[in-house]
Amino acid sequence: MNHFEQAMVKCVLRRTGQRKDLYHLMHKIRPKHFTAGQLHASALEHGIRVSLATVYNTIKTFELAGLVRNIAIHDHLSVYDTEIEPHAHLYNETTGEIEDLDPALLQELSIEVPDEYEISGLHLVFRLRAMKVAQA
Repeated sequence: MNHFEQAMVKCVLRRTGQRKDLYHLMHKIRPKHFTAGQLHASALEHGIRVSLATVYNTIKTFELAGLVRNIAIHDHLSVYDTEIEPHAHLYNETTGEIEDLDPALLQELSIEVPDEYEISGLHLVFRLRAMKVAQA
């Protein structure tokens, strides 16, 4: 059983052709951070005939099944991540690029959690933008 089939069985999802194609694109061809529009464009570039609505619905299904993560950059932009383990991101507001933050940097944060609790997830995005240079 390949990775796609294992994921579908684990999440009790039907193994449709469109899901298989989009899953393959998300994990093999697209960068690990992508928008629905980028995934749709990639699908069309690779000869996969699928509507943008189907892409959104498939991503939402994969998100609910825990196969992708939604990184809410702001109200009007959702970026999806195929790395579902908790980690933080750097988002460049100037270029629109998003990248994973080195996990070693997060270990330096000292977060005290009561003994009866554990951290169950992490959603941390550092937003960066180019500094305005003062004119002389």
